[in-house]
Amino acid sequence: MTALAPPARADGRAGLHVFMVVGILGRGGMTSAMMNRARMFADHGVRTTIVTLQHDLEHAGRNAEYAAMGWLDPRVEVRNAFDDAALALDSTLPPEPSGLLARLRASLPGRRRPGRPAPARLPDDGGLTVDVQHRDDGSVRRVEHRDADGAAVRVTEHDASGALRHETDLDPTTGDVLEERFLAPSGHVYLRRSYLEGGRPSACFALDRDGKVTRRYSGQTAWLAAYLTRLARREDGDAVFICDGPGSAGKVFRVPRRDAATLYMVHNNHFKSPWRPGAPVRDDYGAIFARSDEMDALIVLTDEQARDIGDEFDNFDKIRVVPNSVATAPVEAEERDPRTVSMFSRLVGQKNLPEAVAIFGDVVARVPDAVLDIYGEGRLDGQLRALVKKRGLEGSVRLRGYSRDALGTMARSAMVLCTSHYEGLPVNFLEAYRSGTPVVSYACRYGPRDLVDDGVTGFVVPLGDRAALVDRIVEVLEDPELGRRMGAEGRSSILSQYSNDVVFETWWKVLTEAHDRLAERRAS
Repeated sequence: MTALAPPARADGRAGLHVFMVVGILGRGGMTSAMMNRARMFADHGVRTTIVTLQHDLEHAGRNAEYAAMGWLDPRVEVRNAFDDAALALDSTLPPEPSGLLARLRASLPGRRRPGRPAPARLPDDGGLTVDVQHRDDGSVRRVEHRDADGAAVRVTEHDASGALRHETDLDPTTGDVLEERFLAPSGHVYLRRSYLEGGRPSACFALDRDGKVTRRYSGQTAWLAAYLTRLARREDGDAVFICDGPGSAGKVFRVPRRDAATLYMVHNNHFKSPWRPGAPVRDDYGAIFARSDEMDALIVLTDEQARDIGDEFDNFDKIRVVPNSVATAPVEAEERDPRTVSMFSRLVGQKNLPEAVAIFGDVVARVPDAVLDIYGEGRLDGQLRALVKKRGLEGSVRLRGYSRDALGTMARSAMVLCTSHYEGLPVNFLEAYRSGTPVVSYACRYGPRDLVDDGVTGFVVPLGDRAALVDRIVEVLEDPELGRRMGAEGRSSILSQYSNDVVFETWWKVLTEAHDRLAERRAS
């Protein structure tokens, strides 16, 4: 193998341009891992762009939030396929609103509202009734146009400036989608998506400023694949796509093999319930694993998962293990609350949060002033609040919403807790240790056994052994010095194995190998 020269830090170029491809960015561990990886690549002179493929009117706002949180490095560009297409068609500023939208704006106060406004119902310009949804700041986000019988016939979506950016026509009888139109800020349609009977998506049509079709695509996947291919071909270096979400894999697979190297990330457990060997493989991951001959590498986060995938799919030669990593910059010292346990989690079934609530009921019975703070958002918020109330744990278990200062919060906690059914390699464990905070966790697949040295940097107990987990939580709560020693040991151990500088060396080997495979394809 002919290794690439080490990347030049001075000019940020080394003959490669890495594109991290995902459907949409969120607020969870995968997005955090991607942002940290992008920063790590930038630190080592590798040009990096994050590419999102879903139509996302909040794209700019998300990027601003990531930058404010310190996640998004200013050297890393974040692009969206739909935004790029809109800007390519029309770079003019949106016109002043008129008609319905102007009336909607006039009905709203000029200041930011403390909560999301209730939907408003007004007549539109064609005599239909509309239901209007607003953002928290009062701007119009979505309008549902309804006929005399109350059936929705059109849905329009607007960006934060008020510009109409997306229209969907509906069959008022069945509710099926008839057509979608995507608009540039000036109001020109740049993409039209047709639908077959029954609401099945069909062809996509790219349009010019005059509304004429410039190209037909078999569907949105083909249009997005063409977008990615153009990105690869416009580079003066060699493109490497890292597919960070299984939903974007179908688009990346369509990029011609001579145009880019392709790497596929596995961020999570690939099994269905009960999430261990012998269980069925998730459909989305299975479809990727079966196509290993069409990729340059399949990247997983742990050796254990590499073995499990290789045993089932016989593609071990394409699997590379590259763990998540963590920055080494010190976290500002905080005074710890020796009675506060923290969790950082999406409020979804994977995280097994009802179990955490039940466990903490047992903890509070032994340590009455203990508190569990759960940070995160998700569809189970209401269910969890009801469970906390039912168990009489208000004040002991608190749902705190999303934290924009997870590291600082961890540094103020006695420990970080995890009760997940399954994981990949939890980013919040790495962040906990960076802040010198021990972790207490169930030994789910995958990650806790890799990151937690039981009895040294925290505790890891068999999945489902509630009594053992309660005992370990209480042990740390009752012995703050033990927690301090474990956290300090964890920081030293984790940073020596999972720092950005250490993990980059593994990444660079994978990138070099992928580049060699690309060169071989082009030479053949």
